[in-house]
Amino acid sequence: MVAQIVGISLVRNEDIFIAQAIKNVADFCDKIIVLDNLSTDNTWYEIQVLKKKYPHIEAHRINDYRESHSYISGYAGSDTWILGVDGDEVYDPTGLKRFRKCLLAGHFDDQWALFGNVVNCVELDSKRKKAIGYLSPPSRSMTKLFNFSALESWHGPCERLHGGEKQFRVGFGESQRFSVNEHNMWHESPFRCLHLCFVQRSTKETKGAMSRLQPGEKPQWLKHLDRLGIGRLFSGVIQNVRSPWKDSKYRRGQMQTVDARMFFPEEQGAD
Repeated sequence: MVAQIVGISLVRNEDIFIAQAIKNVADFCDKIIVLDNLSTDNTWYEIQVLKKKYPHIEAHRINDYRESHSYISGYAGSDTWILGVDGDEVYDPTGLKRFRKCLLAGHFDDQWALFGNVVNCVELDSKRKKAIGYLSPPSRSMTKLFNFSALESWHGPCERLHGGEKQFRVGFGESQRFSVNEHNMWHESPFRCLHLCFVQRSTKETKGAMSRLQPGEKPQWLKHLDRLGIGRLFSGVIQNVRSPWKDSKYRRGQMQTVDARMFFPEEQGAD
């Protein structure tokens, strides 16, 4: 089998940046799987527009985020890199063109996971020229790029690329992780991302910095309501809840301002 890169996106109420997030990885990925988990804003509409433009996108609506891993579990043992890209993760498409060549040439075949450079953003200016936030390192890198040829299997049910039961091939294990972000400065990295985790991501959210709870951070009662398909009715109750976990991991070091033009090439070209 020829080496390939498959993207998987699990989203819920991400209509502000989902289109840009997917566009920026469209040339990097040979296939993109987009899973919408009960969005109530315009996310599903944005996904349908993307599907018309990019034939290698497949999209599904799911009721339970734990269904999401089943869409990629079958790639275990194949010559496939899986990129997890969320609706608040906007990658540098120019850098990814270079990085794709390295991946497919086998430069990282002895690694299980790769971690890129990140700015965990608290602000993106109105013209998307500058982003303000916390660099990784020292903040945590949330990038999700995994070498599925290192696996015998990875079974759920679980959130895609989180949890479940992994069985590695002989010679591989969790420790084989390469931090691209520790070997490249932000401005030169081929694998870098604006993580818009503290920025408004849905037209149904209140404006202002926040840190939305991920599925795994939600209280048990809300997880149960999600599985029943009615959790969205209570989204307003926790909309502005701060996630202590995100604050502790993504707000390390001093805030930095970076040039964001490369991440929004269409807007830049229109100037």
